[in-house]
Amino acid sequence: MPPPGPPHCNPAQVLLNTTMKTSITRIAFLLLASAALTLTATSCRTVRGFGQDVEHVGGHIEHAAR
Repeated sequence: MPPPGPPHCNPAQVLLNTTMKTSITRIAFLLLASAALTLTATSCRTVRGFGQDVEHVGGHIEHAAR
């Protein structure tokens, strides 16, 4: 005798669908987290480089003022 419920409601299929949705969600989250980390790391380097450039220009201005 088949289990109660709709005929298309196979417990193994429901578990597989749930697992696939969880995997897709996990992969999407990991990709988003990776992109955010990459963006953050890149912007820190850019800000540091900009600060060094400003410091270098400030040195030239001090030298010219003497």
